[in-house]
Amino acid sequence: MRGCAQVIVTAFSSVLLVATAISATARPPQRQAAGASFEIVPGVRFGPIRKTTTRAALSSMFPLAAIQDAEIYIAEGFCTNGTRVFPDSADEIDVAWQDAARSRVSFVRTATPNGRWVTSRGVRIGSLLTELERLSGDVLIVSGFGWDCGGGLGWRESTGSVGLGLAIDPADAEIGSTAPDADSILGDRPIRSDHPLIRQIRVRVIEITQSWGTHFDEKDCR
Repeated sequence: MRGCAQVIVTAFSSVLLVATAISATARPPQRQAAGASFEIVPGVRFGPIRKTTTRAALSSMFPLAAIQDAEIYIAEGFCTNGTRVFPDSADEIDVAWQDAARSRVSFVRTATPNGRWVTSRGVRIGSLLTELERLSGDVLIVSGFGWDCGGGLGWRESTGSVGLGLAIDPADAEIGSTAPDADSILGDRPIRSDHPLIRQIRVRVIEITQSWGTHFDEKDCR
């Protein structure tokens, strides 16, 4: 992936727009193949999908009608040719590949509310930063908000790690944007979860990504 460079934003507007747009896309989940799991075991598997899963193997894991090759967003206007599972549903996930043969998974990502995907310790889309603190038993470090890679957090469980994307709850965006120290939680900088302003607002998980390697191609999104 290209490095995440800071983009020009106006205070919390980009965070609010992203969170609101994701909330608006929630749809009833489709049925998954019998026996398949929605559990994300960090470092090991994303449901039934593992690092060595091939494109052909997806058809034995999910209904054929729920598998669709598609352009997958990376960052900063760049995409890769990947595969979408359960498209246009609450259980939608993006799968990117490490090679043109689609024989190894680069990453799997979920970013839709109300889906069934959940980590072994109970982290899901919509989980609060305060819940993550409680689970970890410690203060967490999050990338500053308001840019393309804002709200990033590496989340570790006993089996390995996943990447989380967090955003300020739309209902609290105005509080953050009007606070005297609003700039202190924006931009390419580490932010502690016990920052005074962060303590005043709700910050939620809006994306969970399991990464295993570099995707094989990259292009401008259509």
